Amino acid sequence: MKSAPGPVDMPNSRLSIVVVAVGGHHAMARCLQSMAFQCGGPDTEVIVVGSRGDGVDARLLDVIPNLQIVELAERLPIPRMRRLGWQKSHGDLIAFTEDHCLVAPDWIDQIRQAHERPHAAIGGSVRPAEQASLIGWAVYFCEYAAYLQPRAGATRQLPGNNVSYTRAALAIGSDLLEAGAWENLLHTRLQQAGLSLIAVPGITVYFQNQFSFREFIRLRFHYGRCYAGTRAQGMPMVYQRLFALGCLFLPMLLCFRMMVCAGRRTDYLGRWAIALPWIIAFTLAWSMGEAVGYLCGPGYSCRQA
Repeated sequence: MKSAPGPVDMPNSRLSIVVVAVGGHHAMARCLQSMAFQCGGPDTEVIVVGSRGDGVDARLLDVIPNLQIVELAERLPIPRMRRLGWQKSHGDLIAFTEDHCLVAPDWIDQIRQAHERPHAAIGGSVRPAEQASLIGWAVYFCEYAAYLQPRAGATRQLPGNNVSYTRAALAIGSDLLEAGAWENLLHTRLQQAGLSLIAVPGITVYFQNQFSFREFIRLRFHYGRCYAGTRAQGMPMVYQRLFALGCLFLPMLLCFRMMVCAGRRTDYLGRWAIALPWIIAFTLAWSMGEAVGYLCGPGYSCRQA
């Protein structure tokens, strides 16, 4: 792992933005271009984490000259890349996004305004950019339907690709970050500590699909197995088997939840219906992964996600 040029001596930086690379150089360049004019001041730093194979190299300095680049020898799981970005950051606030997202023109201002109140963790909405295929819509609904139009205020979940924390809040979950845990475990830890997760719909990013059908259905299985296998650790065996049995009904439940979320925007409900065959395939893969996770543990799936 090596760090490329960038102003690393920014101890008074107010906001650190960590961008994780998973989609290649073109996707990262578009993501950075969407935020470039917002982050020119000394109170904002941008840190990109990823491998050269995912397009992370010095060419990105043409987009944001004061960019910090953490170049990896190989791709790591997303939570571990977030951890590396957090370790390199200097801001009082740390925001996380991914290269398949375009941020809204007022994204940084909205984050700053939201954190004027003493909130530990704040997330926004994830909306679809122009999708080229029905698979793109299916991927969007499976990943981000709950964040299409979230209700403002306290919530139980926030999107990992559009979330910001105070440094003190991340310190509470530092052991989870070090272990490469997904954001749902961090958010549970914060709530157990008596801190609230706050949804602010005006903090918006736009998702651009980069996945093929084959790639995403493989990822859904690994996501599901990693989630269930991690959750099942320390759980009595009888509960593990009951949860695995419950996975038989999970595809119907997940599809119904997506339909409810899509129904908040009537123009998206039709997109959900047309993409339903692909959505069903992806939810089946997730459910199979969960069942295997409860019965056999996470295996190597957390390294694949």
